[in-house]
Amino acid sequence: MPFIILSQENIVKNENSLPQRNEESPFFRECRRSDKRTNECFTKQFLKHFKRRFNAELPYKLDLPSGKKSIFIKLRINKEGKIDSIQVNAPHPKVEQEVLRVLRKFPRLNPGKLNGVPVPVKYQIPIYLFVEESKSERKARRKREKLEKRSKD
Repeated sequence: MPFIILSQENIVKNENSLPQRNEESPFFRECRRSDKRTNECFTKQFLKHFKRRFNAELPYKLDLPSGKKSIFIKLRINKEGKIDSIQVNAPHPKVEQEVLRVLRKFPRLNPGKLNGVPVPVKYQIPIYLFVEESKSERKARRKREKLEKRSKD
């Protein structure tokens, strides 16, 4: 039977007497059932709420170049279950503002708990936007293709 010896106080404790850490992650109301309180459910609900509120036309209005765009979000879910301490890194300042607006409208979550006591929990969440070719990009591409075709002939 393993033992732990703490030399500073010279106390010997049996492993079975160590306090247990009962951790519970924050979760959305939709993940309330105990079998659904998983990171998978949290991620699914986070993305669901984010997609519902995010202005998907914004990248096109800003005329962002086509392709995969990364948004990195750092946030904290406080003891009350509210999202705070938000930091956003996005390809354009207006996209950052939109992400902040969306996150401020998130519903209150059930807070994370440690041994039954609510505690703040930090998250880092990457979100990827796929921006299709804009009208100006499409026009420029077609013009290039015409010029290339003429130069070959």
